[in-house]
Amino acid sequence: MCLQSGLPYKYGWTCHCANGNCSEVDGNCQNTNRCLKGWFSFSCQYIDKAPEADLGDMDNVQLLTDNDDSTCVNVTNNTIQATWSEVFTSSWFLLVFDKKADVREFQMTYLGDTTFDVCEEPNVVYPTELNTTVELECRELYRIHSLIVTWKGDGLCCSFQVSGSRNLAHNNVWKKVLRNINTNVKGEKVEEATDGNYETCLSVTSSKVLELNFSSSVYVHMITLYTDFKQPYAYKSFVVKIWEAENSSPILVMSSLEDGFIQRVLLDASLAFTSLQISVEEGFQVLCEVEINGECDQPKVGFECEYFCSLTCLHESCNYIGMCYECVGDRFGKYCEDRNDFNITTPISTTENQTFRSAESISKSYSVPTFYFVPIVAIITAIVILAFYLMSTRKSLSLFLHFEN
Repeated sequence: MCLQSGLPYKYGWTCHCANGNCSEVDGNCQNTNRCLKGWFSFSCQYIDKAPEADLGDMDNVQLLTDNDDSTCVNVTNNTIQATWSEVFTSSWFLLVFDKKADVREFQMTYLGDTTFDVCEEPNVVYPTELNTTVELECRELYRIHSLIVTWKGDGLCCSFQVSGSRNLAHNNVWKKVLRNINTNVKGEKVEEATDGNYETCLSVTSSKVLELNFSSSVYVHMITLYTDFKQPYAYKSFVVKIWEAENSSPILVMSSLEDGFIQRVLLDASLAFTSLQISVEEGFQVLCEVEINGECDQPKVGFECEYFCSLTCLHESCNYIGMCYECVGDRFGKYCEDRNDFNITTPISTTENQTFRSAESISKSYSVPTFYFVPIVAIITAIVILAFYLMSTRKSLSLFLHFEN
């Protein structure tokens, strides 16, 4: 069921709707389309970094991050510049304009600690029918300290939201064990660490590690580790080993001790991986919750990364159940898999998509022979009938002449 904020519901996610009332089917907010401040996008599952940013001294600039799309401002020179106190990783953000706005030609500039990246032609998506909401995404993930976005046109801007990614730990970890790496014992299955409960904890040491295995490859740029807020002993940094693929050498990273209670591992580059281990260098450390901040590894999408964003979707851009925003070429339909009289009316999972492609391939391989086979059979049949007719006519004629004689 869908519970109040801070507790996992049916999908293993958390309800971040403003009224705490989420759909049990897809997690969407009921009776309101507003999320709690600091959250946005589908089912309010994406962290919104915009409220943490310094947006300068523009008049009424606070209305851009007040979590209300009905309050709008005239953005000076059609330029928003946001600066954060700490670096984070992101690739997309969202702007909401009023109904009369006519905006176009967006450009983004990302500034990191030592980097300067310009995204001149971002992927522009309009996820709503009114086209007042604009999602802007670059092909790359950037480490951001400041972000500058500009556009051309007229109209008021109502909301500005920046993706800080979503937590994949609740729903995508299919195997979770605490084991001793010095033995061949498989390990003990545990419920803690990714259950959404920050008060149930376990202990890890240099040899007793928490191992998380994901149901499919996930694309991650930050790991957040929560310790026991009431512990009286000194805090230690966590050691995290990441495996990008099976039988590959692990990548070793350390968590930051800037805040002993909440420790973060900010990866230099986003990694697609399937498993990780958490431990400490020496002694022990209490671990209460792990958040894996990232996204499904493309082309998968969905709560559990269970759906497939088809290549027939323009820019491979889909919503969380694989529905395309726009199609490539002559494709049409919600999933851009429709051509001629072929229709698909349900979301396509990865397996279903592969099955469909196989069936389509088989259909194509038989379509050309079938096209020629039918008329050839018709012609042969006509020739046989004509031959029988001529033979029977000749025989009838000979019998008639015989009787005449």
